[in-house]
Amino acid sequence: MNTNSPHSWFQDNILKYQHERQHLQKKSNRLSFWRLIVFVFFLALSGISIYYNSGIFLTVTTLIFAFAFGVLVKIHHRVKHHKNHCDLLVGINRDELKRLELDLHSFEEGIEYIEEDHPYCVDLDLF
Repeated sequence: MNTNSPHSWFQDNILKYQHERQHLQKKSNRLSFWRLIVFVFFLALSGISIYYNSGIFLTVTTLIFAFAFGVLVKIHHRVKHHKNHCDLLVGINRDELKRLELDLHSFEEGIEYIEEDHPYCVDLDLF
């Protein structure tokens, strides 16, 4: 098979996006772990500050850990969004391979868009 063929191009894209998705999954797992560590550490320091009746330490601890946790949540959300994007790209490339192989039975037919009274609707094969 020609390496510049559409079939090999879509196969390469599938492999590339699956590899990227695996990398992002590992990153997502690490971020989840660090979010848990930050939260547990915050609970421990809050408990210590409550035990020693230190309102200032509790306030500072809460502000610092709220900021750190918020940053981790934002980064984690961005990674999950990118991972979902890779999943969609893998699906699109798989669909294109099916189209190249003329395996069209798995796609929707678009029956809901057919208008019986439209003069050209049944002549056009848009869906």
